Amino acid sequence: MLNEDTIEILFHDDIQIKLEDMQKAYLEFDEFMAGRRLKRLIVPGRNMEMTKEARKYGEMENEKRKANCVAEAMVVFTFVQKMCTNFYLKYVRDIYPAKSFTDIEEAREWLINYKEL
Repeated sequence: MLNEDTIEILFHDDIQIKLEDMQKAYLEFDEFMAGRRLKRLIVPGRNMEMTKEARKYGEMENEKRKANCVAEAMVVFTFVQKMCTNFYLKYVRDIYPAKSFTDIEEAREWLINYKEL
C-alpha cells in the first residue's frame, strides 16, 4: 500500500506471465482488496512478457472489477511494454481513468493526487 487508497503491484524481471499465473494473481488481488475501491499502480518487471491468453483474461477480469478501481497508472520500461500498454489503455480508459508513465515516481504522484469527480 502506498497510502490508505493506493496499491502498488510489482512484477518480477525477466518472467513470462501465463494464464494460470494471471488467474492466481487475481485471486490474491481479490483477497487483498476485500471489496475496497483503490487506485492501482502497476509496475511490470523489466523484460516481463504476458501471453495472449493472460492478457485477455486480465481484460475480462478488469471489466468485472471496474467498480473497485478508482484509477490506474502503469509504468513501462521497454518499447514492447509501451505498445502493449497503449493497447490496454485504449480498452480500460472507458472503464476507469488510466495513464502510462516511464517514471515510477511520476506515476505515484499522479495516483496520489488523482481525485474522483
